[in-house]
Amino acid sequence: MEEQRQKYGELLQQLPLETVDYAFAYGSGALQQKGEKKEEKMVDFILSTSEPEKFHRANLERNGHHYSLLRIAGPRVISQFQTTFGAHVYFNTQVLVGQRTIKYGIISTQDLKTDLLDWKWLYVAGRLQKPVLEIISQRDDIAGWIKANRLNALNAALLQLHETFSLRDLFRKIVELSYMGDFRMLIGEDKNKVAKIVDGSYGELAETYRYLLSEDKRIFVKSDAVIQQEYSQNSIADRINHLPANVKGRLSSSYQKEAQSIDPNDLTRQLSSAIGSVVAPVALVQTAKNAVSAGILRSIIYSIAKMKKMLKSVR
Repeated sequence: MEEQRQKYGELLQQLPLETVDYAFAYGSGALQQKGEKKEEKMVDFILSTSEPEKFHRANLERNGHHYSLLRIAGPRVISQFQTTFGAHVYFNTQVLVGQRTIKYGIISTQDLKTDLLDWKWLYVAGRLQKPVLEIISQRDDIAGWIKANRLNALNAALLQLHETFSLRDLFRKIVELSYMGDFRMLIGEDKNKVAKIVDGSYGELAETYRYLLSEDKRIFVKSDAVIQQEYSQNSIADRINHLPANVKGRLSSSYQKEAQSIDPNDLTRQLSSAIGSVVAPVALVQTAKNAVSAGILRSIIYSIAKMKKMLKSVR
């Protein structure tokens, strides 16, 4: 793992990392997915900085060619564009570094905190619910936010599972969370994406979530194939109460009341709808925003690659 971290970290060495608090690689270019060759994929990164304008100023000086014509507007406008629309992430894409192509997104550390704790956009939070390859390690505060995000993901997944389930069932529900309502899953994404992530990163998912499961006294792990959860009304109500504010507030009022009023089957539908209502508009706006930050030519190249991946998955 350390060798991998160093290898992928070298792809970011030209960036102003002195302004970066946390960085990770994600997706099929960095982590193995079933049936994919990661060496042939673009490598995706997210970088968190407390000073977005300072980052963009330094990066424009060093790597102005990474930016679209938006670079003409300068670092202040780019920073405002980053922190105003969509998921508050600014991407530079189709950047060639040596023999690899990379895409990297910048998010402010405050916005990272907001997304991880509240699921305001469920964008970077969604990526950090799945295995990632850390390039710049977590500070203690960021580590705490990431753990809280994963606990929230575990809670949300458990609320959509029956009393008895398997570890694979759980992982599928966790991985699905940030794709609920995302139009890209209908147009432009691999139809088998969730299964490929679970199968390719099963060991890493287990390493991440086994510990969280062991901390939950209402979970009883008999084997990977048989896991049971306490399924009482009080237990379900408690999990609802611990959902991120932006999701809990979107559930119907009946789930904000007494535990006795909870219908588990209806709750699954309600929760999927609530999460989808967070993801859908953010995914749409962020995709449009990415087209602006990438420029026309890079956007066309990226879209063609995505469509090829989708068509390949439905053959």
